Amino acid sequence: MEYCSNCEKKIGFLNFKYNIENDKGEIVSYCKNCYYYRSEKLLYEYCKKYLHNKDENFKEVISFINQEENLIKFVKDNKLDMVENFFKNKYYQAKRNPLNTSKEYDRYMLLENSYYKVSQFIQDLMKLKKVFIKKNIRIEYIQILKEFAKLLDQEEKEYIEKITIPAFDKISNITTTNKKRIIKEFLELHFGENLDIYIENLFDKFKLSYTNDEINNLLNECIEEKELEDFENNLGIDKKKQIGGFENLNGYEFENYLKDVFSIKGYEVVITKQSGDQGADIIIRKNDEKTVVQAKKYSGSVSNKAIQEVVAAKKHYGATKSIVITSGKFTQSAIELALSNEVELWDGEKLKKIVENINSSWKMTYAEKEMLKKGLVEIESENHEEAIEILTNLINLNPELEEAYAFRGNSYFELKRYNQALIDYTRVIEMNPSSVGKNQKLAYGMRGFTYSLLKEFDKALEDFNKCIELDANNSDVYNNRAYTYRFLNRYDEAIKDWEKAIQINPELENELSLLIEETISIKDIGERKKMKKSNNLKTEEEDFLKKGDEAIDSGNYEEAIKAFEKVIELDPDCEKAYFNLGNTYYQIKKYDKAIDEFTKGLEINPNIEKAYVARAETHFILENYEDAIKDYDKYLELNPLDEHAIIYCHRGMAYGSLKKYEEALKDWQKAIKLDPEFESTLRPIMTYAIKNL
Repeated sequence: MEYCSNCEKKIGFLNFKYNIENDKGEIVSYCKNCYYYRSEKLLYEYCKKYLHNKDENFKEVISFINQEENLIKFVKDNKLDMVENFFKNKYYQAKRNPLNTSKEYDRYMLLENSYYKVSQFIQDLMKLKKVFIKKNIRIEYIQILKEFAKLLDQEEKEYIEKITIPAFDKISNITTTNKKRIIKEFLELHFGENLDIYIENLFDKFKLSYTNDEINNLLNECIEEKELEDFENNLGIDKKKQIGGFENLNGYEFENYLKDVFSIKGYEVVITKQSGDQGADIIIRKNDEKTVVQAKKYSGSVSNKAIQEVVAAKKHYGATKSIVITSGKFTQSAIELALSNEVELWDGEKLKKIVENINSSWKMTYAEKEMLKKGLVEIESENHEEAIEILTNLINLNPELEEAYAFRGNSYFELKRYNQALIDYTRVIEMNPSSVGKNQKLAYGMRGFTYSLLKEFDKALEDFNKCIELDANNSDVYNNRAYTYRFLNRYDEAIKDWEKAIQINPELENELSLLIEETISIKDIGERKKMKKSNNLKTEEEDFLKKGDEAIDSGNYEEAIKAFEKVIELDPDCEKAYFNLGNTYYQIKKYDKAIDEFTKGLEINPNIEKAYVARAETHFILENYEDAIKDYDKYLELNPLDEHAIIYCHRGMAYGSLKKYEEALKDWQKAIKLDPEFESTLRPIMTYAIKNL
């Protein structure tokens, strides 16, 4: 009789068993259920890992294969070469046709790109199967392909939810039944491809029935009406889009970036990237003057070869001028060769200046400038409701102003209207996806911070990582990411980020050094607890905690204190014992001791939310109002969506006791909004506060 090495159940003679080589090179047996579970788990993990760093174009190729019946059949029949030939034939067919327009070149580049990506994918698919076979997993190509399809479908659904959930929250305040109004409001927030999918998702959230034809008809009507409204509102206004940075683009993206630059400068532009391009990546034309451009996305220096190629391209295409553009620099010999052949050179610094000049030439109307200034004045004065109203009017006037969305998002953030802030930050990020500028960097950082406050830590880390990728010298982002890591008990990563923040901004050293010391202490406590747990040390802690709780219930506080002190003697890191002991001292009005015990518990775990409230209440009784306010603030920081009116009521009382009536009134108004029953209690106090402002 054998046993499954995973679940340890008996594997009978009539049952299937699977012999697998483990990590130590030993042959072990698996039962049927455990074998299939292991296979499915590894398939999911490996496919997900493979997709992690793939760009959208690569994923689109995989999705396309999964949607074409003839391609799926090839995969089922293990004829992967036929899949590759399908893309290859389309590519070579386009290659044989003359390419005269920008659209034709773009289509050619798409087919070329798809062919190269599918060739890579087919090679990787074969390797993946070999990896699974090595892991003793019997699998077919079609199973791997279908797993990719499931993951991409899940990814798409998550992205749709990411867009529609905050949109639903906002639109539901305006209407829940008017389909056309829902679509119009959504178009104010998002515009792009696959709008029908987002609308379907929104209608499902509103529990509205619909048909595909109905959505398409309503969508077309709303888009046409919006375009007419925009045209009417912007008569006589020349709107140009600002260009972001190029440092993080790949070669393909860099060429498209230059295409945008030249288009904005008034050139007709054609991308000629293909085999046999004769040394020209881009051809531009203005006033019947043709120029050939070679693009080099290098971090190093471009040599003579690029100059020689563009000189040949100038002759081949019958151009009058030639330019070589790089994101890096040129060698001295390349500069000398360019001078003697009248080749214009743009290095990274020159390209930055040209882009800056384009952006500075992009002007808002005087009225728009004044509205933006007025909105900023209101933000600086912390009049965020007024700022939102001004910025919303500005956005209605000019929907392309990234700054307006960014600043309005900050005002929503300050008002703790986090879902609306997320919509604005996302809009900023999506407004210029081909390149990323200052506003996008700030939006990634603030959206990450917002997600962190909402305890959506995976999304927060994704945004912080992107922001750091774009700007590695932002100490605030490292600081915020460190807090997120600490919430996730990833202490080493938190410490590393705080150290990086100090390195960037030494002025933070005093503040962050304390956090680092505190985190090291928490980490040590956590490791001791793990060791204790892993060693299965049976203690009397739970019994004494239970005795202490029972003693409190019966009003025997002295016995409760003894019980909780015994727990602390057995385990000095038991945060619950400190909290319960503090609560017991509070009951017998030994407030100083209560504060000491709450503080000890918070030193072990700074995220005990209820301990901040308990300590705040104790501080209030002792008339330590500033300390009480700090604890209420910390609690609300940990619970930004807290809707308990009592918290705002009590913090308002603390402000009132300090004669900070303006802050007190804000908290009391919030309390009444959350729970109207507070009005009868708070109204007389509020009247007194208003008189004494």
